[in-house]
Parts: sequence; structure tokens; C-alpha cells
Amino acid sequence: MFLVTLGVAVTAGAQEPKKPNIVVMMVDNLGVILAQDRIEEAIKLCRKAVELRPEEPKYAYTLAFCLQQGGRTEEAVRILRQIVVDHPTYVDGYLLLGDILEKQGRIEETIDLYRRAANQELLPERIRTQFAARIRILSSP
Repeated sequence: MFLVTLGVAVTAGAQEPKKPNIVVMMVDNLGVILAQDRIEEAIKLCRKAVELRPEEPKYAYTLAFCLQQGGRTEEAVRILRQIVVDHPTYVDGYLLLGDILEKQGRIEETIDLYRRAANQELLPERIRTQFAARIRILSSP
């Protein structure tokens, strides 16, 4: 019942530009919940959130997370790479992308990603230091 109601809300939100904030929040939250059980529905709703709010990196991040959970890792990687380019201060994008790359054994790519984050002057020094520490760990034999 909730999904049917949400489906109507998403459709209505797309037709009524005045209400996308509420719709996007619903889609975003439901996307995370559905990622555990009905991943394809979660992905569909997350795509809708990205469509409604393409300037908000958290919706693209949630989509990438759901895609990764659904085994569509390369699509998730592509989205996350775009997030770190378009939103270089969105730390979660670096973290999830780095985690995926590292699990795939793509250590050099992970180090390059973390190096970009560590050199991102707009990030707080504490965060940059954590990325630098992770680079040292990954670089050690």
C-alpha cells in the first residue's frame, strides 16, 4: 500500500514542481530501506530522486549505493566518479568509491582517488589527514 501511495506521490511531484523537496526526501529514505529487500524498486525510486534533484549529490550517492548493493558495481563506480568531479567536497562520494575500488583490488585507483581528496583544499584538514593516512596504509607493502 505504501509503495502505491509513494508511486502516486512521485508522479504528482514530477507534475507539480512546487513539491519536489518532500517527494525527493520520501524517495531517498525509501530507497535506502528498499535496498535491503527490493533493490530494483529502490533503484527506480533513487533514479527518480536524481532526476528531480540532479544538483543534490546525496541522491546520486544513494542511487550508487543501491546499485552497488544490487551487484551493478560498475554503474555505481561511474556515478560516484561523477559525484567527486561535480561535488569535490562531498566526502561520502570518495569514501564509497574508494571502498568499492579497494574491494575490487584496484588499489592504485583507490590511492589516486584518496590523493585527490587529500589535496582538496576545500575539505577540512581533519578529513584530508584521514585520506592521507589511508594512502599510507594502502601504499605500504
